[in-house]
Amino acid sequence: MRLPMRVMPACLSVIAVVSAVVLIHAQGTSAGKPPLAEDVFKNVQVLRGIPVDEFMDTMGMFSAATGLNCAHCHAIDNGGGWEGYAVETPLKRTARRMVRMVNGINKDSFGGTRTITCNTCHRGDQRPKPVPSLTIQYSAPAEDPNDIDSFPASGMPSADSLFDKYVQALGGRARVEALTSIAAKGT
Repeated sequence: MRLPMRVMPACLSVIAVVSAVVLIHAQGTSAGKPPLAEDVFKNVQVLRGIPVDEFMDTMGMFSAATGLNCAHCHAIDNGGGWEGYAVETPLKRTARRMVRMVNGINKDSFGGTRTITCNTCHRGDQRPKPVPSLTIQYSAPAEDPNDIDSFPASGMPSADSLFDKYVQALGGRARVEALTSIAAKGT
């Protein structure tokens, strides 16, 4: 699969972050306690007191809810150094205000239960639409709401090819078929 050159730095940055998080998590669990976001990353202000893996999950949720990626909020175009993630940017300040607002709404209106999220308003767009479209509301559905287009026909790999690569990374089909049990732990 060939990626456009403009996408490559963002992909490499994500790979670097994921690799670092895996290493940090492994180091934290050897001590018995997972490391907290503020102990690992610089300039963490509103998402303090949560483990690194939850912090990274939260970053992913921000991305999915707003349709943005890491490069939009973080100044990572400084040569790929970690310092770029800590640089103060206008979008990071806005995100912090939004986190405080959402936390306040959940605390005051829902007893602290996480009911309102970024996605409640953003729905995949950077800017929430304040007025719903009545055309969309009252017309026939333009598409099947249950249809999931994970890999649009824009040259993305098929699900089968991704699974084949995953099986190869695990050691090949013969090794996977030889497995008789699996143990997993999760929350």
